[in-house]
Amino acid sequence: MLSPPGSLSDPLGRYYTKETISKLLVSELSEIAPKLVLDLGCGDGALSRAAASRWVDALYVTVDIDSKPDFLSKDKTARPVKHLHHHADALSPDLIASIGITPESVDLALCNPPFIKQKWQAGYDSIVRSAGLNIDIKTIRHASAEFIFIAQNLASLKPGGQLGLIVPDGFVSGEKNKSLRQAILNENSIDTVIKLPRNMFIGTEAQAHIIIITKNGNPGNPIKVKNFPDVEDDTHTILISATDAIKTLDYDYYSAPLPKKRKSIVQLKDLDCEITRGRLNSKEARESEFKVLHTTDLRPLETTISLDDVHDFNSSSTVLAEAGDILLARVGRDLHTRVCMVTSGRMPITDCIYRIRLPVGYRDRFFTFLTSDEGRHFLKSRAHGVSAKHLPRDYLLELPIY
Repeated sequence: MLSPPGSLSDPLGRYYTKETISKLLVSELSEIAPKLVLDLGCGDGALSRAAASRWVDALYVTVDIDSKPDFLSKDKTARPVKHLHHHADALSPDLIASIGITPESVDLALCNPPFIKQKWQAGYDSIVRSAGLNIDIKTIRHASAEFIFIAQNLASLKPGGQLGLIVPDGFVSGEKNKSLRQAILNENSIDTVIKLPRNMFIGTEAQAHIIIITKNGNPGNPIKVKNFPDVEDDTHTILISATDAIKTLDYDYYSAPLPKKRKSIVQLKDLDCEITRGRLNSKEARESEFKVLHTTDLRPLETTISLDDVHDFNSSSTVLAEAGDILLARVGRDLHTRVCMVTSGRMPITDCIYRIRLPVGYRDRFFTFLTSDEGRHFLKSRAHGVSAKHLPRDYLLELPIY
């Protein structure tokens, strides 16, 4: 979707696609000659227009709750595009039948769903079942809108048909979405995933990815994971398995250089370590009667910190950092630079900070790695998020110690 004049996004959580992204998505599709193309939540039709420049003979059916796409070409000699538009809710359970499409008849589906958590509606479970997704409905009530859009598109696609869509980082990397990725891969193939830069959408720096799915494709096929702008350079393409994909589809996760071979390498999870997240949120910290350490107090690239000696605090509701503790920002775009060791003092910490305690014999070795260029790159590759990045505890436990 392209942004209307003066608009950056809208209350429905829609972000508007630049022409570059529309063309890139279409170029990744392998469908040779689709006859019927469906675009749900089409906005002004940026994805469909890009597809029409490749497949002018197809019939384009677009659906949007409040927009109508413009297919008029500035080139007066261009052939007109066959186009039907419907003002409707793209997530209506009876949508496919109501717009005159037979289920499992669409050759190609395009979609840029809104980046919001959709309030669960009666009938969404029928959309999921129609898509052939075998998943406990209770586990997907937390899902963002893109999963219901994926289900609606899969229900419309014929076997072998392709879906090209843009999804937020949470769907690609989020731990809560593992079951959603697995449900899709149980019956379909994910062919390609392309990580986009944060500035590729008008009015936001939301992290997003292009995903290409083939309905009833072989889930055993390797998945191509790429990074923009290196999509045309095969040397930057990484092949992962469906098992890998369930964990994450993030390019940075797989492209991070493996630790150099050394004599003794263990992971943090192999040790008797303690990783504790602070309990106070930022609002509670601001309103607290005692001083609380927040991520803003962890200065980028400063590796040591001396704390105030805070004594008058409620010990039952706080996590305390003290001398010898390693502190690591849990959230933030530059969290990989906010790593330090406490040299003196003690203070409560917010829930945006991890406190790491290790046996003394490993502590210095681990800290040296964390604060090295290699360690910071490794942390950065494990952090993800649509807006602010966060580092999951499970990923932190994968970090190596030499």
